[in-house]
Amino acid sequence: MTAAAKRLGCSQRGLAKIYAGQTQHPRADLLAAIVESYEVDPGWLLTGKTSESWAKDRIRAEAGREARRLVARMAEEYGPRGILER
Repeated sequence: MTAAAKRLGCSQRGLAKIYAGQTQHPRADLLAAIVESYEVDPGWLLTGKTSESWAKDRIRAEAGREARRLVARMAEEYGPRGILER
């Protein structure tokens, strides 16, 4: 909980109260920090339901990151000219 509180810029006690359900209305800036830091759907955070468009955007973003990792790995393995030299 300490690392999460530090990452979000709030007190550990305050975060523990939210987690325990003792705080009914967390501050908007804390909710925004959770959304940004942990890449969660803001709709889900507020309602418990994930929007289809948010889920599709997350899938696309992850696919893009995976594609960049694959290209980087191939560049390391095959060099700057890629597999065309082989």
